[in-house]
Amino acid sequence: MSDKITIKIGVIADQTGALSIMGAGQANVATLVADEMNASGGLLGRDVELIIEDSATDDEQAAAAATKLVQDDHVDVLLGGIFSSTRQAIKQPAVVEGETLYIYPEQYEGQEYHPLLFCTGAVPAQQVEPLIPWVMQQTGARTFYLPSADYIWPHVMNRKVQSTRSGRRSSRSAWAARTGAGPHVQHILDKTGARTRTAATVWAFERHLVPSA
Repeated sequence: MSDKITIKIGVIADQTGALSIMGAGQANVATLVADEMNASGGLLGRDVELIIEDSATDDEQAAAAATKLVQDDHVDVLLGGIFSSTRQAIKQPAVVEGETLYIYPEQYEGQEYHPLLFCTGAVPAQQVEPLIPWVMQQTGARTFYLPSADYIWPHVMNRKVQSTRSGRRSSRSAWAARTGAGPHVQHILDKTGARTRTAATVWAFERHLVPSA
């Protein structure tokens, strides 16, 4: 590390808990990128100092990590969060109270605005509006079943699926705990007659759906 003032980047990653398969990768990639940047001269002529906190797939832990990074470590920018509820937990201490730039790098439900909050992922309109008509045209599907985790992103995503329908189409949502979508699969297959499944779950839990479907 040079004698220049560093650019402090805080990363909140779910390195433990149910989302650890994703959070560990995020932490590793952040470390790799920071090392590569410093090896090539840093950012704006300054070294990057990376500070990673484990949010443990828990929103309260994420909020505590954000508070530490902003108030104690005085980071210049904060990244992280997978669930939308985690984004909201980080936003309050980091953006609203701490007035610190926060980048949320996941697809999300939209409806978010703050000059210090940048959401870089796709919103439902960018995914559903082109996808659903294409699926119907290519497969002839008219019935959709929507097994989903029970929080804001799937709720908004599924409303967008339903509002995209026209003509003889039907859709049905089933809500599950964010870690327990699997039991709904057999119901999809046996009871509904749905030809198409559109799942609004994070990838770590999608593996419970794919083998059965």
